[in-house]
Amino acid sequence: MKPDAFFVSSRKLLLALTLSWLLLWFGSVIQDLVILATGTEEKIWLLDVDSEVSVYTWLSTILLSGAALLSFVLASHGNDAPQWRAIGVIFLAMSMDEMLSLHERLSGVLSSSLTTSGPFFFAWVIPAAVFILMVAVVFLPFVFRLPRSVAIMIIAAGFVYILGALGLEMAAGLFLSGEENLASALESPRYRIMTNLEEGLEVLGVIIFIAALLIRCAQVFPSTFETD
Repeated sequence: MKPDAFFVSSRKLLLALTLSWLLLWFGSVIQDLVILATGTEEKIWLLDVDSEVSVYTWLSTILLSGAALLSFVLASHGNDAPQWRAIGVIFLAMSMDEMLSLHERLSGVLSSSLTTSGPFFFAWVIPAAVFILMVAVVFLPFVFRLPRSVAIMIIAAGFVYILGALGLEMAAGLFLSGEENLASALESPRYRIMTNLEEGLEVLGVIIFIAALLIRCAQVFPSTFETD
């Protein structure tokens, strides 16, 4: 390899991403614990994982965009280009949603036309569940054709992400639909725990997916990517 060749160390990149995620996630958790212990109403919104203007949301947007970029890199080689390109488009759309909160706007529109409660309190989970099922049907055969280690990591990433994004969102909806004072419920310890877990699992799922993509990139482009 030439000294000036473009080269990516997957291990160092994943370590940096994981440490950044943990630092920001713990920042939100610690802030919630301090608020609970002191009763203060002051909050640093840059540390709140549930805030659109937080550093955590910024990191999540970057990670989703990074997953899209790696998918497009894989789409540049081999017979699986259409599948990787489609995955890249999906993750690019997810990064836009993370930055613009499009799913929350969709939830507002659906809630105005549908009466939803319980696990469907956040109405966006209904079309999201349908979309996830469609993606699974379309892409699982492709995933199972990949090397075993990559396939297992992708499936694990999807499980972790869906558990957070959909599972805990439905659990939070079930909790909120039974509360009379919604504003108070949104600041309750129980809801904050679910929110931190939800956001934490979402980003962890994306990091696991990026790890799978980097392993696949190292297999396809060994002169550019390394896993050691």
